Amino acid sequence: MKKSIRNLYSGINYFILFISMLVVFISCVKSENLFIDGDIKITEKEFLLTLDKLPDDIRDNILKDKKTFISLLSEVLSLEKADGKENQLFFPADKKNLLNADFEPSDLLPLDNEGFLLNKEGMKIRKTVMTDLKEMISDASEAGLKIVISSAYRSYSYQKNLYNYYIGIYGEEETARFSAPPGASQHQLGTSMDFGSITKDFMDTDEGKWIKENSWKYGFSLSYPEGHENITGYEFEPWHYRYITKPGAALERDFFGGLQYLFIEYLTDNREMLLSKKTN
Repeated sequence: MKKSIRNLYSGINYFILFISMLVVFISCVKSENLFIDGDIKITEKEFLLTLDKLPDDIRDNILKDKKTFISLLSEVLSLEKADGKENQLFFPADKKNLLNADFEPSDLLPLDNEGFLLNKEGMKIRKTVMTDLKEMISDASEAGLKIVISSAYRSYSYQKNLYNYYIGIYGEEETARFSAPPGASQHQLGTSMDFGSITKDFMDTDEGKWIKENSWKYGFSLSYPEGHENITGYEFEPWHYRYITKPGAALERDFFGGLQYLFIEYLTDNREMLLSKKTN
């Protein structure tokens, strides 16, 4: 009799264990197929796969607030789609991802006679950048600051001549640390600018400090931060900023540790899949 009771209890325990494992399994399968709220209809499993290459701390930061991340990401994708692929708003433009020699944005506008402080005539920037650039410069001016634009759009041929000029002075190895070879310059995108003196002294000026603190509010991002030379391929440039749109800059600042290259790499790796999941 006692043996029968023990067998009964044992059978009940196995049944409870089986049911528990089944519940956990169903829960895991269900969570993998749950869609994250937002305009990008992506499952939890698909979303986690997009984060695979990111550093642990960046991935954890994103997972703490997935909905806000997806919301900002959706805005970025909408702006890029509206902008047109030919303008390459978020193209990496680095030593591994080169722009074609004939690439030139279709909406370049002159900076002359627009109220900016310029260190030379004839500079251009993309139309999509102009409104936010004017807002940033105006707000800085109201704060008593004078921000000088020192460089903007550069063509492939201009960059080629500049790069070769530097090689003639400093040699190829040293030049590669601070100047982009033709096709690798963000300036060719028409969305990057150099401010101030184009020296490291700029970071200690009031203008340099203000831009570092506030540029993200206007859609601008520091391209080559200090301590990341081995990844970006260039030494620290406190004067070089790239326009990545206001939601893009917020996304980079809040979820990618303020590192442009991580944000651009994430977008590049996952763009096509994310766009295919976007509902509007």
